[in-house]
Amino acid sequence: MKNEIKLEWLYLITAVVFSSIFIFYKLGENHLIEFDEGIYALVAKNILVTNNWFDLQWRVGSPWFDKGPLYLWLTAVSLKFFGLNAFAVRFWSAIFGVLGCLSVFLIGRKLYNYKIGFMASVILSSTLGYLNYARLGMLDVPNAALNSLSLYFLLVSLENPIYLLPAALTLALGFLNRQFLAFLGLAAFLIFLILEKKLKPYRLKDLLLPFLLFITITVPWHLAQTIRYGRDFWEVYIFHQTVSRFSQTIEGKYAPLFWYVTVARTHFRIWFVALLPALAYFIYKIIKRNRGETLLFIWALLTFVAFTLAKSKLMWYIMPLYPPLSLIVAVFIY
Repeated sequence: MKNEIKLEWLYLITAVVFSSIFIFYKLGENHLIEFDEGIYALVAKNILVTNNWFDLQWRVGSPWFDKGPLYLWLTAVSLKFFGLNAFAVRFWSAIFGVLGCLSVFLIGRKLYNYKIGFMASVILSSTLGYLNYARLGMLDVPNAALNSLSLYFLLVSLENPIYLLPAALTLALGFLNRQFLAFLGLAAFLIFLILEKKLKPYRLKDLLLPFLLFITITVPWHLAQTIRYGRDFWEVYIFHQTVSRFSQTIEGKYAPLFWYVTVARTHFRIWFVALLPALAYFIYKIIKRNRGETLLFIWALLTFVAFTLAKSKLMWYIMPLYPPLSLIVAVFIY
């Protein structure tokens, strides 16, 4: 038993080291890309210039409501420590990239065994799209990692409700990063509970403290923005950046309905060959009522459908799809 535990830890450490090498190698070597990465860097820099951590500003004196504050806050901290350079801007995206690989290891171990978890971690860290955007100072890989981590803690909370607290923490951080996209893992988990007829796995008192934790983390910044800027804040932050992007093609971000199939094929590369039979295998297992396969399939399908139905499409939006796909392929290969 002790040897098995030691072997499990060896697999986990190897997975973290493997993904860290891939993601952090020459991280700050190239200059920042225009628009998203450069904008986030400038907003983070202005946090330090103005010493104002509540009001995000692209130009000093002009409020910027496009995104939540989490990644900008973290980037401001790394700029403070590492200086004004590309590595500092990308540092936290890389950290979350590694955390995403760790999360699929933990989910794979929880649902199956540590070997499947390790395989899923290797697949994710060698997925071209995930690797590329983990090495850019953008919000989408952090969103994918926080979704995966929240789902892991929700899974573990079925056995011990105390894990609802870290689940609430990761959901709150995800909400401060990418708003409602942080709830993809939570939505998949709830659908799974409904299908498995486990609608009441928790008592009310189990949910109270996690709910208060979520509110405590997410409300202050949103309340401060509302008090100071009122309708202007909500029109940009929620209606333009969330509702309009889902319901309309804005800023020329149009693509065909199933464009993300092509994106996944390009990003997944060699693993895409295994993905097609893996999905068929999962459908067979779901018919046989295998719970692990059901949850992973729901997670992948819900994420794919949500981004596919959105009118505005960009290839990096789909980052939250790669953790469940990595697990699906790992299970099939194993």
